[in-house]
Amino acid sequence: MSPKKLFYSPYNAPESGLCHILSMGIHEDMRPRYFHYLPEQAEYLLIVMHQPNLIKGVDGKWREYAKGCMLFTAESVRTYGHPDQDWDHSWILFRGTAAAALIRQHPFPCNTMMELDADAIVHHFFTQLYAELSSGRRQIDYIIDAMLNLIFAQIRRLAEPEQETIPLNIIQAEKFMMENIRTPLQLTEIAAQASLSVSRFLVLFKEYYHETPGHYVNRMKMMLAARMLRQNAGSCKEIAEELGFADQLYFSRRFKQYWGMAPGGYRNNWRPRSADGGYEKSGR
Repeated sequence: MSPKKLFYSPYNAPESGLCHILSMGIHEDMRPRYFHYLPEQAEYLLIVMHQPNLIKGVDGKWREYAKGCMLFTAESVRTYGHPDQDWDHSWILFRGTAAAALIRQHPFPCNTMMELDADAIVHHFFTQLYAELSSGRRQIDYIIDAMLNLIFAQIRRLAEPEQETIPLNIIQAEKFMMENIRTPLQLTEIAAQASLSVSRFLVLFKEYYHETPGHYVNRMKMMLAARMLRQNAGSCKEIAEELGFADQLYFSRRFKQYWGMAPGGYRNNWRPRSADGGYEKSGR
């Protein structure tokens, strides 16, 4: 078994990053007991169980799992452990303005144990995140957020059943959407790129991309907008126009709905770091 590693953000430390990590543990071996934890201040908990454990579901029933991974959302009560034997787990406790957006970007079941073996993800990706957090170096927000995104993407890929390669006509339609992201498109236009009826296209697109075309385009616009703001690629008005929003106020509302803050506030949280071109939060 790998040696235990624990990280706790210093008390009253400034919250760096759009996803602020409060604490994390790698292979924390526990004596027989249950944990009953009430979240505070919109905290999310990602937990990986390496040995048999019991989880109390939202229906109040206890279920035993050999191994698994579970994301507790901000409002959920967390009760887990094992009363009769030692158990080993790894975990990340986090919150922040972009936490909800991170979870929407990588949709998998929340508050439900996914029966999968995530030991390799812990070994490779949790360990890299722990090394960054505990290095003593000044934290670069972009690196922390990117590492969390990578962990969630790896878990999502592991949780999803194996699928066939996305058909070329669906890829062609997705490419058409991205090439025309600033232009309002009709579903008939997009479906025509795949030589499909609208109803058939909607079914296949959601099967392979796990969201509707409308949600996909909106998510891509919000990701591009965030990148452009970090790179200082124009004013908020210019970015809104570049992404096809005729109304800057509407763009600002959609951005705040997705990222949890207005575009100007998001930009002010980032500034170039001359030494390496990364980004760090203002006011630190």
